[in-house]
Amino acid sequence: MDFLLEVSPEFSMSSDDFVQLWNSELECTAVATARLPSREAPQPRYDGGLTLLAILGAISLHVSAATVHDLLKKLFNRQKRVEREQEFEIVTVERPDGTNVTKIRVTTRQ
Repeated sequence: MDFLLEVSPEFSMSSDDFVQLWNSELECTAVATARLPSREAPQPRYDGGLTLLAILGAISLHVSAATVHDLLKKLFNRQKRVEREQEFEIVTVERPDGTNVTKIRVTTRQ
Protein backbone atom coordinates (compact mmCIF):
# COMPACT_ATOMS: atom_id res chain seq x y z
CA MET A 1 0.00 0.00 0.00
CA ASP A 2 1.25 3.50 -0.83
CA PHE A 3 0.44 6.84 0.77
CA LEU A 4 0.80 9.94 -1.38
CA LEU A 5 1.84 12.99 0.64
CA GLU A 6 0.50 16.38 -0.39
CA VAL A 7 1.65 19.50 1.43
CA SER A 8 0.58 23.10 1.54
CA PRO A 9 3.04 25.71 0.23
CA GLU A 10 3.82 26.92 3.78
CA PHE A 11 6.24 24.02 4.25
CA SER A 12 9.71 24.89 3.10
CA MET A 13 10.79 21.33 2.42
CA SER A 14 11.60 19.90 -0.97
CA SER A 15 10.65 16.39 -1.99
CA ASP A 16 14.33 15.41 -1.95
CA ASP A 17 14.77 16.75 1.59
CA PHE A 18 11.69 14.92 2.83
CA VAL A 19 12.67 11.59 1.26
CA GLN A 20 16.18 11.85 2.70
CA LEU A 21 14.87 12.82 6.14
CA TRP A 22 12.23 10.06 6.28
CA ASN A 23 14.61 7.37 5.02
CA SER A 24 17.31 8.38 7.52
CA GLU A 25 15.05 7.60 10.50
CA LEU A 26 14.92 3.91 11.54
CA GLU A 27 11.53 4.42 13.18
CA CYS A 28 10.14 5.70 9.87
CA THR A 29 11.71 3.13 7.57
CA ALA A 30 10.36 0.37 9.80
CA VAL A 31 6.91 1.52 8.65
CA ALA A 32 7.48 2.71 5.07
CA THR A 33 10.07 3.76 2.53
CA ALA A 34 9.80 7.25 1.06
CA ARG A 35 10.40 7.79 -2.63
CA LEU A 36 10.12 10.69 -5.01
CA PRO A 37 7.19 11.09 -7.36
CA SER A 38 7.99 10.41 -11.00
CA ARG A 39 10.21 13.18 -12.36
CA GLU A 40 8.85 12.71 -15.88
CA ALA A 41 5.37 13.74 -14.87
CA PRO A 42 4.77 17.40 -14.00
CA GLN A 43 4.38 18.08 -10.29
CA PRO A 44 0.64 17.90 -9.83
CA ARG A 45 -1.15 20.55 -7.78
CA TYR A 46 -4.14 19.35 -5.89
CA ASP A 47 -7.08 21.04 -4.26
CA GLY A 48 -6.30 24.02 -2.07
CA GLY A 49 -2.87 24.52 -3.61
CA LEU A 50 -1.40 21.31 -2.22
CA THR A 51 1.58 19.84 -4.07
CA LEU A 52 2.70 16.22 -4.18
CA LEU A 53 5.75 15.89 -1.94
CA ALA A 54 6.56 12.19 -1.84
CA ILE A 55 5.23 8.68 -1.81
CA LEU A 56 5.47 6.48 1.26
CA GLY A 57 5.51 2.97 -0.11
CA ALA A 58 5.68 -0.62 1.04
CA ILE A 59 3.37 0.08 3.96
CA SER A 60 1.98 -3.17 5.29
CA LEU A 61 -1.75 -3.48 5.74
CA HIS A 62 -1.47 -3.69 9.53
CA VAL A 63 0.03 -0.19 9.78
CA SER A 64 -2.63 2.39 10.53
CA ALA A 65 -2.89 5.89 9.13
CA ALA A 66 -2.51 7.10 12.73
CA THR A 67 0.97 5.53 12.88
CA VAL A 68 2.00 7.34 9.71
CA HIS A 69 0.50 10.60 11.05
CA ASP A 70 2.44 10.29 14.31
CA LEU A 71 5.72 9.78 12.47
CA LEU A 72 5.04 12.75 10.18
CA LYS A 73 4.27 14.97 13.18
CA LYS A 74 7.51 13.93 14.87
CA LEU A 75 9.56 14.65 11.76
CA PHE A 76 8.00 18.04 11.08
CA ASN A 77 8.14 19.12 14.73
CA ARG A 78 11.77 18.07 15.02
CA GLN A 79 12.62 19.99 11.85
CA LYS A 80 10.71 23.04 13.12
CA ARG A 81 8.91 23.41 9.79
CA VAL A 82 5.99 25.14 11.46
CA GLU A 83 6.11 28.50 13.25
CA ARG A 84 5.13 28.60 16.94
CA GLU A 85 1.78 30.27 16.22
CA GLN A 86 0.94 27.65 13.62
CA GLU A 87 0.12 24.02 13.77
CA PHE A 88 -0.36 21.47 11.08
CA GLU A 89 -3.14 19.08 10.42
CA ILE A 90 -2.71 15.72 8.79
CA VAL A 91 -5.67 14.02 7.16
CA THR A 92 -5.65 10.80 5.15
CA VAL A 93 -8.34 10.41 2.51
CA GLU A 94 -9.06 7.20 0.65
CA ARG A 95 -9.77 7.80 -3.02
CA PRO A 96 -12.37 5.78 -4.94
CA ASP A 97 -9.56 3.83 -6.64
CA GLY A 98 -8.36 2.62 -3.22
CA THR A 99 -5.23 4.80 -2.98
CA ASN A 100 -4.63 6.90 0.11
CA VAL A 101 -3.69 10.57 -0.02
CA THR A 102 -2.28 12.14 3.12
CA LYS A 103 -2.83 15.90 3.11
CA ILE A 104 -0.67 18.10 5.32
CA ARG A 105 -1.86 21.66 5.86
CA VAL A 106 -0.69 24.52 8.02
CA THR A 107 -3.28 26.30 10.15
CA THR A 108 -2.92 29.31 12.43
CA ARG A 109 -3.78 28.83 16.10
CA GLN A 110 -6.60 31.01 17.34
